[in-house]
Amino acid sequence: MTTEPIALIWVCQRCLFDDSHGGDGIAPWSLETGEVTMGMLAAEHADDCPVRITGEWPDNYECECERRDFSWRRCDGCGSTLGGERHAFTVWAEPADVSLPH
Repeated sequence: MTTEPIALIWVCQRCLFDDSHGGDGIAPWSLETGEVTMGMLAAEHADDCPVRITGEWPDNYECECERRDFSWRRCDGCGSTLGGERHAFTVWAEPADVSLPH
């Protein structure tokens, strides 16, 4: 099965550690999405980020592009509108399957 990235989602800290909790009347994102990987593609990093420049993740390098310290944006995982950290995840699917969660 060949998959390709179809979406970048930002999830709250609770979804980061428990992708099956659900919340705010929304089914857990782990049940609604296809394959999901933590982080984002190199091309989505900031222009001055070493990951984007080289296309590689250097050893022992922690990129700040994949974390937002604080956001009021609704969590793409559980729908929570509580403010807090958001973490990047990439959703993958087969080319014909382009349905997104929520």
